[in-house]
Amino acid sequence: MVTFTAAEQYAQVTVAYMVDNVCLQDAKVREIRGRFAEQARVLRESGGADAEQLVKLEQEMNEAESAVPLVAVPKPKSRRKTEEQEADKGASAQAKQANDRDEPPAGLVNELGVPSGKFGWCVACRATANLYCKHTRHPVCSFECKQRHIRLLEEAAAPRDSTAASAAAG
Repeated sequence: MVTFTAAEQYAQVTVAYMVDNVCLQDAKVREIRGRFAEQARVLRESGGADAEQLVKLEQEMNEAESAVPLVAVPKPKSRRKTEEQEADKGASAQAKQANDRDEPPAGLVNELGVPSGKFGWCVACRATANLYCKHTRHPVCSFECKQRHIRLLEEAAAPRDSTAASAAAG
């Protein structure tokens, strides 16, 4: 039986979290593309689609896609206005709507077949995560998983062998 150190376990959690974020972002972008493709199809079928309207629709789609964050958990809010907030002012209404959606991508499941939550999947147990730890900015499903995740982080950050270090110093 293989036993992994806390640092190795935390590395696995971190890699899974990064992969989850890429999958969630990709699914949201695909939803946006599908929604805009449907709008373009309706425009073409109604006969009211001129090149200018389609170009405008494509620009709106690109803005909506670029507004989708790579990380599912929101960044901490600062008191000062950031460049990102300034850039967000110029985004179209559809881009803001896509960015502000609280619903997870439809049909997206993890390696265990568990559907994604608002913030993806719990880093401790891989269940649906509709919460996140404000300390680590990682998605969790419950207070218990948050505590378990923080303990793992503390164990991973702790010195590996304090007895060997004190023996070498003495």
